[in-house]
Amino acid sequence: MAKHQPHNLAEWQLHCVLKKASLIQYYDSFIKNGEVDVIKLSESDDRVLKNIMEKVGMAKKPLHVRQFRNTLLEWTKDPG
Repeated sequence: MAKHQPHNLAEWQLHCVLKKASLIQYYDSFIKNGEVDVIKLSESDDRVLKNIMEKVGMAKKPLHVRQFRNTLLEWTKDPG
């Protein structure tokens, strides 16, 4: 479970994406590494996203990466 609570819109959006993907355990790591902009994350090329996934500790779990990427892309199409 995340220890850090969202304080602004970007953090809330990230929290929503991770919760929807059932990956909320990575939330604090995203915050700690300053990776909170879901639009920027969704527009990242594979190399950049791989680097981010390594920083937040998700890279060694390919199913988590795929679930995050799919949910992120789905969310950017329909944030509601």
